[in-house]
Amino acid sequence: MPTFFAELDHLTGVRVGAMVTFLVISLRDQYGIDRTKWVDQGTHYSSLEEIAADIAKILKVPKLASDNYLGRLTTTILAG
Repeated sequence: MPTFFAELDHLTGVRVGAMVTFLVISLRDQYGIDRTKWVDQGTHYSSLEEIAADIAKILKVPKLASDNYLGRLTTTILAG
């Protein structure tokens, strides 16, 4: 199963008053290939499952729990 690595920005959500949301800064697969275009960088996501759903649309797979079809979706959180 593929693995995706997402770099997330939680600070922007806090600044605009949406405390529990985040933006995706970048998305790469297990080979280091940039897959950022698969997600909307302007969307304030509230869960990793929402990112997984966007990736599922691109891969044309059923919407399932992220660990069933993505393998892993790991994150890096930027701190102030």
